[in-house]
Amino acid sequence: MKITQKLLLWLSTAIIIFSLIGCQFLFRPAQYSVRRVSDGDTLTVVDAKGAVIHVRFACIDAPEKSQALGQQSKKNLERLITEATNRVFLDIVDEDQYGRKIALVRTKHGKENRLLQLEQIKAGLAWPYEQYASNCPVWNSVKNATQIAKIKRIGIWSKRNSMPPWEFRKQQRQKRERVS
Repeated sequence: MKITQKLLLWLSTAIIIFSLIGCQFLFRPAQYSVRRVSDGDTLTVVDAKGAVIHVRFACIDAPEKSQALGQQSKKNLERLITEATNRVFLDIVDEDQYGRKIALVRTKHGKENRLLQLEQIKAGLAWPYEQYASNCPVWNSVKNATQIAKIKRIGIWSKRNSMPPWEFRKQQRQKRERVS
């Protein structure tokens, strides 16, 4: 009986140790390869198994490509991703009506981790998306970075009449409806 108890104790200990060692691999964020940058807040990535995933950045809304600073926003995001050898880490927080994953998107740049949402905000190339603030785990950081960009009058904050993308999209829809 004592041998059985010792064996069970040893086996249980071994299972716990192996489980804990494996946790670092099980719970670290998955790394994805970037296939395409659509605009300043949308990517297409590929996971380790080859699955294609469309990603929309949580917390921010970047100018549309046809909007003022839209191309600069896209180019800045492409630069940030290129600097990280086209690899990103996703913390998925939701899924939108188009099936895109809504995520915090991070890169590793040397020893530094970058949250690309904040990088776009700091560059003045995205608005904080207040409509979805409750679904943004880093909302305070986004708001703080926005205030700094506003004070420095960077990007969208350097123009008197910058139009947020949600208003631009609404205006475009209304134009299309009038034509129809």
